[in-house]
Amino acid sequence: MSYAVEVNDLTVNFGALTAVDDVSLQVAYGEVVTLLGPNGAGKTTVVETLLGFRAPSSGTVRLHGLNPSAIIAKSSFAPAHCYNVAACGSP
Repeated sequence: MSYAVEVNDLTVNFGALTAVDDVSLQVAYGEVVTLLGPNGAGKTTVVETLLGFRAPSSGTVRLHGLNPSAIIAKSSFAPAHCYNVAACGSP
C-alpha cells in the first residue's frame, strides 16, 4: 500500500536530548490524523521533520514516497533558517 505520509523509526536528537524517540506512523491518502501529547513531547519536532526543516538523527520520513529534504531542494521554499525574509533576502 502507498501512503501519503510514512515515518519509520524516527529519532531526533538535540545534542544529548532525545526529542523524538523511535516514532513510526503511516497516514493513508484521504486520512485525517492529529498528533496529541503534552508540552515537550516532540510534536513540533515531528512536524518540522515531516516538512524537511529538520533532519532525522535516525529513521526515515517519506511524503508521497519522497524524502522531504529532496522536495524542498527542488522547490522555491525558503530554508528553515529564513523565517524572517528581511534577514535572508527575498526569493
